[in-house]
Amino acid sequence: MAEPPDRAIGRLAVIGDVHAADGRLERALRTAAALAPDRIACTGDIVDGAGSVERCCALLRDYDVACVRGNHDRWLFTGLMRFGRTATQLHTLSNADRQYLQALPATRVFPTERGSLLLCHGIGEFDLGKITSLDTPYALRSNRLLKEVIAQGHAVMVNGHSHEHLVVREGGLVIVNAGAIKEAESCGLLLLDVPANRVEWHSLAESPAAVAGQAIFL
Repeated sequence: MAEPPDRAIGRLAVIGDVHAADGRLERALRTAAALAPDRIACTGDIVDGAGSVERCCALLRDYDVACVRGNHDRWLFTGLMRFGRTATQLHTLSNADRQYLQALPATRVFPTERGSLLLCHGIGEFDLGKITSLDTPYALRSNRLLKEVIAQGHAVMVNGHSHEHLVVREGGLVIVNAGAIKEAESCGLLLLDVPANRVEWHSLAESPAAVAGQAIFL
């Protein structure tokens, strides 16, 4: 899904995989809004967790978050992996929440002054694709899914799924992972500031570390 061309993104706040962590999501959204970004985005996996999916959906709508579908959101409608203790059951959701989750796109594309930004859950359309800090340069170069995204000419890919926040580069593509707010070690959000050539990690931990900036376009 491409965003309107007149809505070029300069500063994008990104919240990682949610997994029904409604309390942390509310804190993350309040923090994100205070940073005054052009848009707030989320990498999906709204369902399957110990919190309230209903409240998460309401918060995402209230803050007009640009969200994509995660593999857990997709599984909700196929009946896959519904046996876990914290698995969301489709019949427990309201019609409005079912419609919201089912309408989430696999990807979104935003224009920036550096080129297009692809928001997805995994790697492009494939929501089970994963990039982690353990991937070697050879593994990145050999990744077929990543090659397809690079061939599309995007400048940045913002994703989730691995629950690990990181910034890596491959073939002219900057890959930024927002982590997962359900995980203590990656509970926070990212601010991607394209004009300033900077990505910042804003922790939501009890004793948050200082915000660290990292250049993204070399």
